[in-house]
Amino acid sequence: MIYIDENGNPIQETDELQEVIDNITDKLAQMTKEERLAWFEQSIYPEPLKFTNEIDGTVYIVRAFFDETASESFEEKLRRIMIKR
Repeated sequence: MIYIDENGNPIQETDELQEVIDNITDKLAQMTKEERLAWFEQSIYPEPLKFTNEIDGTVYIVRAFFDETASESFEEKLRRIMIKR
């Protein structure tokens, strides 16, 4: 699994990931409530939900769709899928 930082840069190692999380936490602790809410709103999606990726000369377009009438939340669905594996 690859994690990305708040600027969309990949983070490969666990130690590096923890450092990034600590830096973000420290930054948020210094902000007012309004600044934190604005920061979360701005950084909620590190990249658009629609993106393209080229693998071996083939360009794949990935899109995400959400059913607003679904009977389970995204978290519930992930848990259900993970339990099946």
